[in-house]
Amino acid sequence: KSIFNVVQNALIKTVWSSIVTLTDVNAMMWKEAKAMALRHESLRVCAETRIAAFVRKEIQESKSKEMKSAALIIQKQMRQVFARRFVASLLKKMKEDEMFQLRIKCATSLQTSWRRFFWRNRFLNHQKRKIECERQNNTKKREHLRQKRRLSLASLLYRDVIRIDTTIATVSIHLYEDVQTTMLLKVYVPSTRETFSFRLNENEVRECLERALCSEGRLSWDEMLKRDALNELTKRLMIRNVRGRPIFLFSRRNIVERGLLIKTAVLQSCGEIFLLSMFRSPYDIVFCTYQPSTRLQLRTKISIPKLSSWLNQSYAENRTTWSSSENADASFIPEQALRLLKQENQPNLIEWLVKRVVIRENPKHGKFELLFQYEAEEERVIKLVTKIQSQWRRIKSRRAAKSQTYTHWEKIYVREERMFAYRNTI
Repeated sequence: KSIFNVVQNALIKTVWSSIVTLTDVNAMMWKEAKAMALRHESLRVCAETRIAAFVRKEIQESKSKEMKSAALIIQKQMRQVFARRFVASLLKKMKEDEMFQLRIKCATSLQTSWRRFFWRNRFLNHQKRKIECERQNNTKKREHLRQKRRLSLASLLYRDVIRIDTTIATVSIHLYEDVQTTMLLKVYVPSTRETFSFRLNENEVRECLERALCSEGRLSWDEMLKRDALNELTKRLMIRNVRGRPIFLFSRRNIVERGLLIKTAVLQSCGEIFLLSMFRSPYDIVFCTYQPSTRLQLRTKISIPKLSSWLNQSYAENRTTWSSSENADASFIPEQALRLLKQENQPNLIEWLVKRVVIRENPKHGKFELLFQYEAEEERVIKLVTKIQSQWRRIKSRRAAKSQTYTHWEKIYVREERMFAYRNTI
């Protein structure tokens, strides 16, 4: 390679020293040299231009990259700013919405509490006014009832407990003096909780009492208001059972019995003579007695169902001892006990009933009273039961007192006194 370069350099020197001196060659050489110089210069200029363009391109690219990166950064920052602002606005709106909802809830809660307080206060005031009004009304009502009761107690003349058949009732008689003097008779039935009232004027009361007391002259109010006289008004009460419900009636007539007179007889009891009258109706049989010496009238009755049960009970009690009993009634046939209620067996029924009518003195007030044998037996059984109960209560109370005494006291020996003593342990 070095030899080739040497030969090339030698040839160049030879050509330049010999051939270039020629005019044509020299002109051609200059022309060629100019052309070569122009090409070289153009290449250099082009190279410079290209380099300058490339540099400018690089510079512009770098500037554009910087500007682009700056723009991107600015855009990013602005987007961040806008995003922050947008998020901040959203958060603000959300917070405002939450605050608005919270305000709504608070307002609703306050309104609810206020409405509750308002209506509760209104209800309490209304209830208080109502209670106060009811209290005033109750006070007025109690005062009215108290006044009415005071007037009723002030007008009360008579009060007693009576028994008609199997029905127990409380009878009270009141006297009212308004425009016209009237007497009110009230009958209270505890079994049905009903009250029957009968208002009697002065003439009716006077007529009933004068006939009941067999007075020869006109009775005064002092005589009519006595307890014995008022007791005669209760004897005019009648009872009718309507569908199992007792209905009390007051008879303003002299004869209160309804039915036919089936028997009149003379009875002797407690050393006195009594005239007996028997009345029979479809509902009951009434017994009335009259004492000629004192003009005393007594009355009692028995219903047909009660008489039927009494006959059945007597038949059950006497059925086992009928054949061996020597003191049995000849008129009483056990097999025909219920047949006595029939109309054809009425004489036997009358004889059987007359033997079981009791006239005795009442141990409470010492007056005569008319009752049946089963009623006297019931009173005797009640007295025996009451006596047995009182004895049992006495024994029980003594046992309880002993047990309490044993628990509260103990017996000890006192050595100083050389005697026994009781010490309270409570």
